[in-house]
Amino acid sequence: MPSRVTYISFVLTIIGLGWAILTFVVPFFAQKDSDPQLTALSAEIGQLRLQNEELLQLVRNIQSECLASNGNISSGQNCEKVIEAKTGLTELQISEAANEVIKESTDYIALGNAYYYLRNFEKALSYYLKAANENNPEAFSSLGEIYLLGNGVDQSFTEAEKWYRKAAELGHPSAQHNLGNICAFGAGAKQDYSKAFYWYKKAALQELAVSESAVGAMYLQGQGVEQNYSQAIYWLEKAAEKGIPRAMGNLGSMYNRGLGVRQDNAKAMKFYEKAIQLGDPVAKYNLGTMFLNGEGVKKDLEKAVELFKDPANEGMAEAQYFLGEIFFKEKKLGRRDYQEARKWYLMASENGFVYAQQRLGLIYEIGIGVVRDTQQAIFWYSKAANQGDQHSKHRLTELAKTQ
Repeated sequence: MPSRVTYISFVLTIIGLGWAILTFVVPFFAQKDSDPQLTALSAEIGQLRLQNEELLQLVRNIQSECLASNGNISSGQNCEKVIEAKTGLTELQISEAANEVIKESTDYIALGNAYYYLRNFEKALSYYLKAANENNPEAFSSLGEIYLLGNGVDQSFTEAEKWYRKAAELGHPSAQHNLGNICAFGAGAKQDYSKAFYWYKKAALQELAVSESAVGAMYLQGQGVEQNYSQAIYWLEKAAEKGIPRAMGNLGSMYNRGLGVRQDNAKAMKFYEKAIQLGDPVAKYNLGTMFLNGEGVKKDLEKAVELFKDPANEGMAEAQYFLGEIFFKEKKLGRRDYQEARKWYLMASENGFVYAQQRLGLIYEIGIGVVRDTQQAIFWYSKAANQGDQHSKHRLTELAKTQ
């Protein structure tokens, strides 16, 4: 990988020169077939084309890794910042390389990658299909991504699964991981953690870091495989060493809770902080609970709120609920803030978090910070009761006696 990136800056600075040489100099030498300068020039131009193709393949690999590590299977993660960080190149520079590939290349995958980066999905699809006719696993994987995200086509998990499976069976690691994601999330089919683990493990054995993290998480949680903390640590450490933030966060949880290791809140905090630096919202939530409960640190509600807000705004129901609890119960800033509490409870409730639904039932039943509203109380208690919450069932019984 480093050897590819080493040449990229040089390649992009001479793109214009290379094209000028192609247009004006080559015809002059065309009559001198035996001229060694022509041979050297042709080699240089060929190398320039290959470097651009390699760059676009590197970018596509990064995009696939972003998708593979994304929690929401049906939405592509914005990868521009990740691409720039890993290549050292701006979006404009990569677009220039893509345009050069389109001008010069005859390779179907390279052309598909160039058009894909430029978001001309119709053209990208056509070239990937041509490469797929040659049984190319890279093409199969890219077609899987196109259908998974609905880029230029109607979104279809069935089609995505079909193309990913073709690539996975030919040993393509990113396709194996994304096929694992489809099985784990139950996208377009029944959720199957055993199949997910099978494909994650296949990719992990090829040292795909995000798959190593997924395998570690499944051993940790006992999903699709028997729970095994030793195996969880083994795979999570491999992934963490390669910079996967979710693996660092899971290791933090293991040290925080003493799962398979001696409980060590100092180590837990270090792992959480590393993961947070790399943008992991789950690690922020977990560190927030340490400050909320005073686990290994002095209890600090301000810090807990600060850490909970990002994951809460990204839709994490647990973080939303605990923000509600802090504003509901604690005299933050000298007073309880029931309006702020209700806002976070509502967000968590809409995400199906049963305890938040129960809390909203209480708020409306008694009239805490709102006008008392028995119908709203019944509505939220019913939501929680439908998820098996016994307290909410009891309150519904009691409210029915007053109707």
